[in-house]
Amino acid sequence: MLFRSNLNLSYRLPQPSGNAWILLASASNTRGFLPYLPLPGAGYFFSSSNWKGLLGFPFGLIFWTPSPIWTVSAFFFPIRYGELKITYGQPRSLQAFSQISFRGRSYWLSDRSNDKERLFAEEGVAQAGLSAPVYRGVILEFSGGWAFARSYFLAEKISEKNSMLKFSPDNGAFANLKLGIFLR
Repeated sequence: MLFRSNLNLSYRLPQPSGNAWILLASASNTRGFLPYLPLPGAGYFFSSSNWKGLLGFPFGLIFWTPSPIWTVSAFFFPIRYGELKITYGQPRSLQAFSQISFRGRSYWLSDRSNDKERLFAEEGVAQAGLSAPVYRGVILEFSGGWAFARSYFLAEKISEKNSMLKFSPDNGAFANLKLGIFLR
């Protein structure tokens, strides 16, 4: 049977200042390291006039708004994801953005002979684009950019990255059209 399951839980411990401690637990059967094991996490959420963030273990997320129309955000999760994004435009209206990120994902192949083996995909991406709300809770985004440092490999764990079944395609341009739906 082919399925992907993720379970993420969080609990907020508010502080009198409006900031808060956040306790987390995350389980996934497709995580590139320690699959199936629930992993704990903790972070401190803070907010000021032009800074917001959630800094913790094992991640970091921060937003800096130097003016009402500029936002700089950064996100980091060890081994699998890092991102820096700059956005120009009023919130909930047309916005332009530029972004650089490194991400890793894993997939199960339907005809695999080893049930624990997955296809791992890693790449760096530099892109720019436009994002706009099209309806309540619906966002349309168009972007284009350059994908680099791409690598695909078959393995049971991410630590087997240097397996013999590895493919590294050339760097290249891409275009992306995305429709996002946010439930509130």
